[in-house]
Amino acid sequence: MREYKLTIRWTAGHSGIVGNERADTEAKKAASGHHSDIKHLPACLRKPLLINPAPLKRIHSDALKKRWKAVWSSSARGKKMLLVRIDNTTPSIKFLKTTSNTKLSRDAASKIAQLRLRHIPLNGYLHRFKRTDKSNCPACGADVESVAHFLLNCSMHAHERWALAQQVKKMRKNMTLETLLGEPELAVPLANYIDSTGRFKTNEGEQTYTSNNNTARESHNR
Repeated sequence: MREYKLTIRWTAGHSGIVGNERADTEAKKAASGHHSDIKHLPACLRKPLLINPAPLKRIHSDALKKRWKAVWSSSARGKKMLLVRIDNTTPSIKFLKTTSNTKLSRDAASKIAQLRLRHIPLNGYLHRFKRTDKSNCPACGADVESVAHFLLNCSMHAHERWALAQQVKKMRKNMTLETLLGEPELAVPLANYIDSTGRFKTNEGEQTYTSNNNTARESHNR
């Protein structure tokens, strides 16, 4: 077997050094897809080089995330999310941390996601689709039961909201939708608040939506 000897010397720079300039030229050729004649290569280099799958997987993953971000940002729901300014990143690391919290039940994580998307059975939303006769808050009677009203303003949930506000205070944050729905550390306190209000309590096999003068029940197939 023929032996080859390689000598490596450190230089302060490659400009003007013939060997380095030539190596740089050959490296650029290789990067462009050119290669030496197989018969001129050492035997150990005549076989195809092994491909490291890690960079290929990384490139594929980055491409999928880029496509996901483009599709989401151009969708109607994505555009609405940009307007509420809770979290403009997609995919949202904060949101993934929030919904993957092991202390959250699947239902609690779902409710938080629905609140973020404004796609949740509060009367202000349901009235738009004629699922309730009025948009009023069933607890305090306010004109519109919105996400902001439910989380921040409903006087009938003041006691339950106090515990949530204490957690926000510890973080030295303001009691806003951006804070409540955007901070992973508040996921569990927020879930506790939602549960303690009893607003979305359901019976087996049906979802109950209540307004001041109307109760609509929707049966679900299990």
